[in-house]
Amino acid sequence: MEGKRMLLEVAAAVEGVPDDVMIVAAHRLVVRECAVVDVSDGGREKVLYVLTDAILVCKQRKADRKKRQQFEQIIDIASANVDSVGRGSIESKKVVPSLAINELILGFKSEEEAEEIHTLLVMMKREVKSRSMTLASPAIGKAIADFRARRHHSISQHIVRVAQSLSTQPNEGSSLLKEGYLEKRGGVVKNWKVRYMQLHEAEIRYFAKKGDKMAKGVIPLANCTVRIPADNMVEIFHPERRTFYLNAKTRDEAVAWMRAIDEAINTTAARLSTSV
Repeated sequence: MEGKRMLLEVAAAVEGVPDDVMIVAAHRLVVRECAVVDVSDGGREKVLYVLTDAILVCKQRKADRKKRQQFEQIIDIASANVDSVGRGSIESKKVVPSLAINELILGFKSEEEAEEIHTLLVMMKREVKSRSMTLASPAIGKAIADFRARRHHSISQHIVRVAQSLSTQPNEGSSLLKEGYLEKRGGVVKNWKVRYMQLHEAEIRYFAKKGDKMAKGVIPLANCTVRIPADNMVEIFHPERRTFYLNAKTRDEAVAWMRAIDEAINTTAARLSTSV
């Protein structure tokens, strides 16, 4: 399988792996690889590997013909704190689309790539935690095999679709509360794009258009507050993550969305408090 071959190549290229860390495992595959810059480390070039159950971060060695990399850390997806896409500035003062994973702030080439990785990690994390499953399960294994046979979508897109289809199976907290078109402001480029929104208890999933199977991104609602700062705009605020701005056609529509989102936030908070 391609993902297993890639994993073996990664293990061979990465140096300085601690004795208590195993990169190669029977259940593990490489799902996605992308070049990033570490905003929290002065813009140093690094490589991010999304594995089926973990996130591997390596330092990129420059001018190395063998393309060797230095191990930095491996993060368990189930316990990873993945924050929304935002902005990060590197030493050259260049602002790049960024994603926070625990203490790391990683910059990406484009906002689309950052949102794709964010969506992938959020869905993988939720499935692992809520269903006590890993992406090495038969459902995901079949998804990867199907992808290899068809070859007309990226592996990350295919995995996101499968994870999303699993997450929409009937289970507690997955009911659709509200849906419809709203404008969403970009995190880096402050332009507005029309997105089809689906409000669930713990999150808002947004799509390019109604009927799409793959979400463009996810807005987590845990520990958020919502308000209408002006006109028809809805603000979803979190003290440590990106603030999202949505725009409705009318103020009445904005108020309806604000109330629905506020109810979802309160329901999620109550559910979390009773589960502790």
